[in-house]
Amino acid sequence: MSLMRFVATFLSVQALCSLAQLQTVDCEADPENMYCCPLQPMAPCLLEGFVRSDQPCSAACQKRYQTLGYDCYKDYKEHFQWNNMRRNCDPQNIVQFNPPDTSFRPPDYGPFAPATTAGAQSVMPSMLLAVVVFFQGLALC
Repeated sequence: MSLMRFVATFLSVQALCSLAQLQTVDCEADPENMYCCPLQPMAPCLLEGFVRSDQPCSAACQKRYQTLGYDCYKDYKEHFQWNNMRRNCDPQNIVQFNPPDTSFRPPDYGPFAPATTAGAQSVMPSMLLAVVVFFQGLALC
């Protein structure tokens, strides 16, 4: 496993731990919290209950809709439930789901690129440190 993939996995685990902590909200005390608007279990890009076109959109669902992101938009923009959500949770069509910026290009080092084996050897101490940090992060969950 490359160091970058390992770090990405570590950050994903940390994000899931944070997400699990955030999702334990008291919806009676804070009904406008976006986590009080559940997503469909089998289609996590769709808000629960938007099968009917006249489904009212709570403040929590308005907030949740804004966070769904471009991938959800791209995959579900033609779906009738997505259109119900858009019509009822964003009637002024303010929310924009833009594609991610893909302008980054890795530098071209040409003939000065580091050798593959030298690069792999220099990563090993960093990899060991990442493993230790990863398991410490898991212990925090």
